[in-house]
Amino acid sequence: MRQAQLKVQQLKDGATAEEIAAAQAGFDAAQAKYQEVANGATAADLQAARSAVDSAVSNQISAQAKLDALMQGPQPDELSAAASGLESARANLESAKAKLADLKAGPKQDELVSAQSGVETSTESLRQAQAKLDLLLKGGTGADLAAAQSSVASAQANLNSAQMKLEDLQKGPTAADLQSAKAGVVSAQAGVRSAEARLKSDKDARDNATPTTNKPSSAQIKADEADLSAANAKLKSAQADLQDVMAGAKAPDLAAAQASVDSGKANLQSAIAKLNELRQPDPKEVEQARSSVMSERSGVVPVRAVEAGPASVRSTRNGRPVGAGRPRIGAVVGDECESDAGRRRGWRKAVRSPVGASECGKRPG
Repeated sequence: MRQAQLKVQQLKDGATAEEIAAAQAGFDAAQAKYQEVANGATAADLQAARSAVDSAVSNQISAQAKLDALMQGPQPDELSAAASGLESARANLESAKAKLADLKAGPKQDELVSAQSGVETSTESLRQAQAKLDLLLKGGTGADLAAAQSSVASAQANLNSAQMKLEDLQKGPTAADLQSAKAGVVSAQAGVRSAEARLKSDKDARDNATPTTNKPSSAQIKADEADLSAANAKLKSAQADLQDVMAGAKAPDLAAAQASVDSGKANLQSAIAKLNELRQPDPKEVEQARSSVMSERSGVVPVRAVEAGPASVRSTRNGRPVGAGRPRIGAVVGDECESDAGRRRGWRKAVRSPVGASECGKRPG
Protein backbone atom coordinates (compact mmCIF):
# COMPACT_ATOMS: atom_id res chain seq x y z
CA MET A 1 0.00 0.00 0.00
CA ARG A 2 2.95 2.35 0.75
CA GLN A 3 4.28 1.85 -2.79
CA ALA A 4 0.86 2.72 -4.24
CA GLN A 5 0.79 5.96 -2.21
CA LEU A 6 4.31 6.93 -3.38
CA LYS A 7 3.34 6.30 -7.00
CA VAL A 8 0.22 8.47 -6.69
CA GLN A 9 2.23 11.29 -5.04
CA GLN A 10 4.98 11.07 -7.69
CA LEU A 11 2.48 11.35 -10.52
CA LYS A 12 0.78 14.33 -8.85
CA ASP A 13 4.12 16.22 -8.27
CA GLY A 14 5.26 15.96 -11.93
CA ALA A 15 8.90 15.60 -13.14
CA THR A 16 11.81 16.51 -10.86
CA ALA A 17 14.63 18.88 -11.84
CA GLU A 18 17.10 15.97 -12.07
CA GLU A 19 14.86 14.11 -14.54
CA ILE A 20 14.50 17.21 -16.74
CA ALA A 21 18.27 17.84 -16.66
CA ALA A 22 19.06 14.26 -17.63
CA ALA A 23 16.65 14.42 -20.57
CA GLN A 24 18.18 17.74 -21.76
CA ALA A 25 21.74 16.32 -21.49
CA GLY A 26 20.79 13.36 -23.66
CA PHE A 27 19.32 15.68 -26.25
CA ASP A 28 22.48 17.95 -26.26
CA ALA A 29 24.83 14.98 -26.68
CA ALA A 30 22.90 13.66 -29.65
CA GLN A 31 22.91 17.11 -31.28
CA ALA A 32 26.69 17.48 -30.84
CA LYS A 33 27.38 14.08 -32.36
CA TYR A 34 25.24 14.95 -35.36
CA GLN A 35 27.20 18.18 -35.96
CA GLU A 36 30.55 16.35 -35.82
CA VAL A 37 29.49 13.88 -38.47
CA ALA A 38 28.16 16.65 -40.73
CA ASN A 39 31.64 18.27 -40.86
CA GLY A 40 32.93 15.47 -43.05
CA ALA A 41 34.80 12.21 -42.54
CA THR A 42 35.90 8.97 -44.25
CA ALA A 43 33.39 6.59 -45.78
CA ALA A 44 33.72 4.30 -42.76
CA ASP A 45 33.38 7.23 -40.45
CA LEU A 46 30.38 8.43 -42.41
CA GLN A 47 28.77 5.04 -42.22
CA ALA A 48 29.45 4.80 -38.52
CA ALA A 49 28.31 8.34 -38.07
CA ARG A 50 25.13 7.69 -40.00
CA SER A 51 24.38 4.76 -37.75
CA ALA A 52 25.16 6.85 -34.72
CA VAL A 53 22.94 9.60 -36.08
CA ASP A 54 20.08 7.18 -36.61
CA SER A 55 20.51 5.86 -33.10
CA ALA A 56 20.84 9.37 -31.73
CA VAL A 57 17.73 10.49 -33.58
CA SER A 58 15.81 7.55 -32.12
CA ASN A 59 17.15 8.34 -28.69
CA GLN A 60 16.31 11.99 -29.22
CA ILE A 61 12.73 11.13 -30.17
CA SER A 62 12.41 8.82 -27.18
CA ALA A 63 14.00 11.37 -24.86
CA GLN A 64 11.81 14.13 -26.24
CA ALA A 65 8.71 12.02 -25.76
CA LYS A 66 9.75 11.25 -22.17
CA LEU A 67 10.54 14.92 -21.59
CA ASP A 68 7.19 15.95 -23.00
CA ALA A 69 5.40 13.38 -20.84
CA LEU A 70 7.21 14.56 -17.73
CA MET A 71 6.53 18.20 -18.54
CA GLN A 72 2.82 17.46 -19.02
CA GLY A 73 2.47 15.64 -15.67
CA PRO A 74 0.43 12.47 -14.91
CA GLN A 75 -2.53 11.51 -17.14
CA PRO A 76 -6.07 11.21 -15.69
CA ASP A 77 -6.25 7.44 -16.36
CA GLU A 78 -2.92 6.92 -14.55
CA LEU A 79 -4.14 8.92 -11.56
CA SER A 80 -7.40 6.95 -11.55
CA ALA A 81 -5.61 3.57 -11.73
CA ALA A 82 -3.23 4.56 -8.93
CA ALA A 83 -6.12 5.78 -6.74
CA SER A 84 -8.03 2.57 -7.39
CA GLY A 85 -5.01 0.50 -6.39
CA LEU A 86 -4.69 2.52 -3.19
CA GLU A 87 -8.35 1.94 -2.27
CA SER A 88 -8.09 -1.76 -3.05
CA ALA A 89 -5.00 -2.10 -0.85
CA ARG A 90 -6.75 -0.24 1.97
CA ALA A 91 -9.86 -2.50 1.70
CA ASN A 92 -7.67 -5.64 1.76
CA LEU A 93 -5.91 -4.36 4.86
CA GLU A 94 -9.21 -3.74 6.69
CA SER A 95 -10.50 -7.18 5.68
CA ALA A 96 -7.33 -8.88 6.90
CA LYS A 97 -7.54 -7.00 10.22
CA ALA A 98 -11.19 -8.01 10.68
CA LYS A 99 -10.43 -11.67 9.92
CA LEU A 100 -7.51 -11.66 12.36
CA ALA A 101 -9.75 -10.15 15.06
CA ASP A 102 -12.42 -12.85 14.47
CA LEU A 103 -9.84 -15.61 14.73
CA LYS A 104 -8.43 -14.19 17.96
CA ALA A 105 -11.94 -13.84 19.44
CA GLY A 106 -12.69 -17.54 18.86
CA PRO A 107 -16.01 -19.11 17.69
CA LYS A 108 -19.25 -17.17 18.15
CA GLN A 109 -22.30 -18.47 19.99
CA ASP A 110 -24.32 -19.00 16.82
CA GLU A 111 -21.41 -20.97 15.35
CA LEU A 112 -21.31 -23.17 18.46
CA VAL A 113 -25.08 -23.73 18.27
CA SER A 114 -24.83 -24.62 14.60
CA ALA A 115 -21.89 -26.93 15.30
CA GLN A 116 -23.82 -28.62 18.14
CA SER A 117 -26.76 -29.23 15.82
CA GLY A 118 -24.41 -30.67 13.24
CA VAL A 119 -22.82 -32.94 15.87
CA GLU A 120 -26.21 -34.26 16.95
CA THR A 121 -27.35 -34.89 13.39
CA SER A 122 -24.09 -36.56 12.41
CA THR A 123 -24.09 -38.61 15.62
CA GLU A 124 -27.59 -39.94 14.99
CA SER A 125 -26.73 -40.81 11.39
CA LEU A 126 -23.61 -42.58 12.61
CA ARG A 127 -25.60 -44.53 15.21
CA GLN A 128 -28.09 -45.70 12.60
CA ALA A 129 -25.39 -46.69 10.11
CA GLN A 130 -23.45 -48.55 12.83
CA ALA A 131 -26.60 -50.34 14.00
CA LYS A 132 -27.35 -51.49 10.46
CA LEU A 133 -23.80 -52.76 10.01
CA ASP A 134 -23.86 -54.56 13.37
CA LEU A 135 -27.19 -56.16 12.49
CA LEU A 136 -25.83 -57.40 9.16
CA LEU A 137 -22.66 -58.78 10.75
CA LYS A 138 -24.58 -60.45 13.59
CA GLY A 139 -27.17 -61.96 11.24
CA GLY A 140 -30.21 -60.20 12.69
CA THR A 141 -31.72 -60.34 16.18
CA GLY A 142 -33.25 -63.43 17.72
CA ALA A 143 -36.70 -62.04 17.03
CA ASP A 144 -35.78 -61.44 13.37
CA LEU A 145 -34.58 -65.03 12.95
CA ALA A 146 -37.66 -66.44 14.68
CA ALA A 147 -39.96 -64.36 12.48
CA ALA A 148 -38.10 -65.46 9.32
CA GLN A 149 -38.28 -69.13 10.32
CA SER A 150 -41.99 -68.80 11.08
CA SER A 151 -42.53 -67.26 7.64
CA VAL A 152 -40.75 -70.19 6.00
CA ALA A 153 -42.86 -72.72 7.92
CA SER A 154 -46.09 -70.89 7.10
CA ALA A 155 -45.18 -70.64 3.41
CA GLN A 156 -44.33 -74.35 3.33
CA ALA A 157 -47.67 -75.27 4.91
CA ASN A 158 -49.60 -73.12 2.43
CA LEU A 159 -47.70 -74.68 -0.47
CA ASN A 160 -48.43 -78.21 0.80
CA SER A 161 -52.14 -77.42 1.07
CA ALA A 162 -52.25 -75.96 -2.45
CA GLN A 163 -50.41 -78.96 -3.89
CA MET A 164 -52.78 -81.42 -2.20
CA LYS A 165 -55.80 -79.58 -3.59
CA LEU A 166 -54.31 -79.60 -7.11
CA GLU A 167 -53.51 -83.30 -6.88
CA ASP A 168 -57.05 -84.08 -5.72
CA LEU A 169 -58.50 -82.20 -8.68
CA GLN A 170 -56.14 -83.93 -11.11
CA LYS A 171 -56.96 -87.44 -9.78
CA GLY A 172 -60.71 -86.91 -10.26
CA PRO A 173 -63.55 -87.94 -7.90
CA THR A 174 -62.99 -90.66 -5.31
CA ALA A 175 -65.40 -93.46 -4.56
CA ALA A 176 -66.41 -91.63 -1.41
CA ASP A 177 -67.20 -88.49 -3.43
CA LEU A 178 -69.39 -90.48 -5.85
CA GLN A 179 -71.11 -92.29 -3.01
CA SER A 180 -71.83 -89.01 -1.24
CA ALA A 181 -73.18 -87.38 -4.40
CA LYS A 182 -75.42 -90.39 -5.17
CA ALA A 183 -76.65 -90.42 -1.60
CA GLY A 184 -77.63 -86.79 -1.98
CA VAL A 185 -79.67 -87.62 -5.09
CA VAL A 186 -81.39 -90.55 -3.35
CA SER A 187 -82.23 -88.37 -0.35
CA ALA A 188 -83.59 -85.63 -2.59
CA GLN A 189 -85.71 -88.16 -4.51
CA ALA A 190 -87.17 -89.42 -1.23
CA GLY A 191 -88.02 -85.86 -0.30
CA VAL A 192 -89.86 -85.38 -3.58
CA ARG A 193 -91.85 -88.57 -3.11
CA SER A 194 -92.77 -87.56 0.43
CA ALA A 195 -93.91 -84.10 -0.68
CA GLU A 196 -95.94 -85.59 -3.54
CA ALA A 197 -97.64 -88.07 -1.23
CA ARG A 198 -98.50 -85.40 1.31
CA LEU A 199 -99.96 -83.10 -1.38
CA LYS A 200 -101.99 -86.00 -2.89
CA SER A 201 -103.30 -86.98 0.53
CA ASP A 202 -104.43 -83.47 1.36
CA LYS A 203 -106.11 -83.01 -2.04
CA ASP A 204 -107.94 -86.36 -1.73
CA ALA A 205 -109.11 -85.44 1.73
CA ARG A 206 -110.38 -82.13 0.44
CA ASP A 207 -112.20 -83.69 -2.53
CA ASN A 208 -113.78 -86.52 -0.50
CA ALA A 209 -114.71 -84.51 2.53
CA THR A 210 -118.27 -84.80 4.06
CA PRO A 211 -120.14 -82.32 6.19
CA THR A 212 -119.14 -84.25 9.30
CA THR A 213 -115.36 -84.45 8.45
CA ASN A 214 -112.64 -81.80 8.42
CA LYS A 215 -111.10 -81.04 5.09
CA PRO A 216 -107.65 -79.44 4.46
CA SER A 217 -107.73 -75.69 3.90
CA SER A 218 -106.53 -73.90 0.77
CA ALA A 219 -103.53 -72.60 2.72
CA GLN A 220 -102.52 -76.14 3.60
CA ILE A 221 -102.76 -77.20 -0.04
CA LYS A 222 -100.56 -74.23 -1.08
CA ALA A 223 -98.01 -75.12 1.60
CA ASP A 224 -97.88 -78.69 0.34
CA GLU A 225 -97.33 -77.41 -3.20
CA ALA A 226 -94.51 -75.15 -2.01
CA ASP A 227 -92.85 -78.06 -0.21
CA LEU A 228 -93.04 -80.11 -3.39
CA SER A 229 -91.44 -77.31 -5.43
CA ALA A 230 -88.62 -77.02 -2.90
CA ALA A 231 -88.09 -80.78 -2.93
CA ASN A 232 -87.88 -80.79 -6.74
CA ALA A 233 -85.34 -77.94 -6.63
CA LYS A 234 -83.23 -79.83 -4.11
CA LEU A 235 -83.36 -82.89 -6.32
CA LYS A 236 -82.18 -80.94 -9.37
CA SER A 237 -79.30 -79.50 -7.33
CA ALA A 238 -78.26 -82.94 -6.07
CA GLN A 239 -78.42 -84.34 -9.60
CA ALA A 240 -76.25 -81.43 -10.86
CA ASP A 241 -73.72 -82.07 -8.09
CA LEU A 242 -73.58 -85.73 -9.06
CA GLN A 243 -72.96 -84.78 -12.67
CA ASP A 244 -70.13 -82.43 -11.64
CA VAL A 245 -68.49 -85.11 -9.53
CA MET A 246 -68.73 -87.68 -12.32
CA ALA A 247 -67.38 -85.16 -14.90
CA GLY A 248 -64.27 -84.44 -12.82
CA ALA A 249 -62.46 -81.09 -12.29
CA LYS A 250 -63.11 -78.22 -14.71
CA ALA A 251 -60.34 -76.37 -16.53
CA PRO A 252 -60.85 -73.09 -14.58
CA ASP A 253 -60.66 -75.01 -11.29
CA LEU A 254 -57.42 -76.70 -12.35
CA ALA A 255 -55.94 -73.38 -13.50
CA ALA A 256 -56.82 -71.71 -10.20
CA ALA A 257 -55.32 -74.58 -8.22
CA GLN A 258 -52.13 -74.47 -10.30
CA ALA A 259 -51.86 -70.69 -9.76
CA SER A 260 -52.16 -71.25 -6.01
CA VAL A 261 -49.31 -73.76 -6.15
CA ASP A 262 -47.09 -71.39 -8.17
CA SER A 263 -47.80 -68.55 -5.76
CA GLY A 264 -47.02 -70.81 -2.80
CA LYS A 265 -43.65 -71.78 -4.33
CA ALA A 266 -42.72 -68.12 -4.92
CA ASN A 267 -43.67 -67.18 -1.35
CA LEU A 268 -41.63 -70.06 0.03
CA GLN A 269 -38.55 -69.10 -2.02
CA SER A 270 -38.86 -65.49 -0.86
CA ALA A 271 -39.15 -66.52 2.80
CA ILE A 272 -36.14 -68.84 2.48
CA ALA A 273 -34.12 -66.07 0.80
CA LYS A 274 -34.87 -63.65 3.66
CA LEU A 275 -33.89 -66.26 6.23
CA ASN A 276 -30.63 -66.92 4.39
CA GLU A 277 -29.90 -63.19 4.26
CA LEU A 278 -30.15 -63.04 8.03
CA ARG A 279 -27.96 -66.10 8.49
CA GLN A 280 -25.42 -65.12 5.81
CA PRO A 281 -25.62 -61.44 4.73
CA ASP A 282 -24.71 -60.35 1.20
CA PRO A 283 -21.04 -59.16 1.12
CA LYS A 284 -22.06 -56.21 -1.05
CA GLU A 285 -24.60 -55.05 1.54
CA VAL A 286 -22.02 -55.43 4.31
CA GLU A 287 -19.46 -53.41 2.34
CA GLN A 288 -22.04 -50.74 1.61
CA ALA A 289 -22.98 -50.57 5.30
CA ARG A 290 -19.29 -50.24 6.27
CA SER A 291 -18.87 -47.45 3.73
CA SER A 292 -21.88 -45.64 5.22
CA VAL A 293 -20.42 -45.93 8.73
CA MET A 294 -17.04 -44.54 7.63
CA SER A 295 -18.74 -41.71 5.75
CA GLU A 296 -20.89 -40.73 8.74
CA ARG A 297 -17.95 -41.08 11.14
CA SER A 298 -15.78 -38.74 9.06
CA GLY A 299 -18.62 -36.23 9.04
CA VAL A 300 -18.68 -36.00 12.86
CA VAL A 301 -15.12 -34.67 13.28
CA PRO A 302 -15.21 -31.64 10.90
CA VAL A 303 -18.38 -30.40 12.60
CA ARG A 304 -16.66 -30.47 15.97
CA ALA A 305 -13.67 -28.50 14.68
CA VAL A 306 -15.71 -25.31 15.09
CA GLU A 307 -15.88 -25.90 18.84
CA ALA A 308 -12.09 -25.82 19.30
CA GLY A 309 -11.46 -22.76 17.15
CA PRO A 310 -8.34 -22.19 15.02
CA ALA A 311 -5.30 -23.83 16.59
CA SER A 312 -3.00 -21.13 15.18
CA VAL A 313 -4.46 -18.39 17.38
CA ARG A 314 -5.26 -20.35 20.56
CA SER A 315 -2.99 -20.71 23.56
CA THR A 316 -0.23 -23.26 23.38
CA ARG A 317 1.60 -25.45 25.83
CA ASN A 318 5.12 -26.76 25.07
CA GLY A 319 4.79 -25.53 21.50
CA ARG A 320 1.53 -27.40 20.81
CA PRO A 321 -2.04 -26.08 20.76
CA VAL A 322 -3.94 -26.73 23.96
CA GLY A 323 -6.15 -29.78 23.52
CA ALA A 324 -3.93 -31.35 20.86
CA GLY A 325 -3.70 -35.10 21.21
CA ARG A 326 -7.33 -35.69 22.23
CA PRO A 327 -8.78 -38.76 20.46
CA ARG A 328 -10.86 -36.83 17.91
CA ILE A 329 -9.93 -38.32 14.56
CA GLY A 330 -12.17 -41.30 13.76
CA ALA A 331 -14.10 -40.71 16.97
CA VAL A 332 -17.37 -42.50 17.71
CA VAL A 333 -19.86 -40.56 19.80
CA GLY A 334 -21.72 -41.54 22.97
CA ASP A 335 -22.23 -45.15 24.03
CA GLU A 336 -21.19 -46.50 20.62
CA CYS A 337 -17.82 -47.09 22.32
CA GLU A 338 -19.44 -49.64 24.62
CA SER A 339 -21.39 -51.43 21.84
CA ASP A 340 -20.33 -54.88 20.62
CA ALA A 341 -18.87 -53.29 17.48
CA GLY A 342 -17.00 -50.71 19.57
CA ARG A 343 -15.46 -53.33 21.82
CA ARG A 344 -14.41 -55.42 18.84
CA ARG A 345 -12.59 -52.42 17.39
CA GLY A 346 -10.88 -51.53 20.66
CA TRP A 347 -12.62 -48.20 21.22
CA ARG A 348 -12.78 -46.59 24.65
CA LYS A 349 -14.70 -43.62 25.99
CA ALA A 350 -12.72 -40.40 26.03
CA VAL A 351 -13.21 -36.95 27.52
CA ARG A 352 -16.34 -34.87 27.05
CA SER A 353 -16.29 -32.29 24.28
CA PRO A 354 -17.13 -28.61 25.04
CA VAL A 355 -20.75 -29.13 23.96
CA GLY A 356 -21.31 -32.28 26.01
CA ALA A 357 -20.98 -35.01 23.37
CA SER A 358 -18.87 -38.04 24.37
CA GLU A 359 -16.09 -39.23 22.17
CA CYS A 360 -14.21 -42.47 21.75
CA GLY A 361 -10.61 -43.09 20.98
CA LYS A 362 -8.48 -46.11 20.22
CA ARG A 363 -7.23 -48.00 23.23
CA PRO A 364 -3.47 -47.56 23.54
CA GLY A 365 -1.49 -50.57 22.57
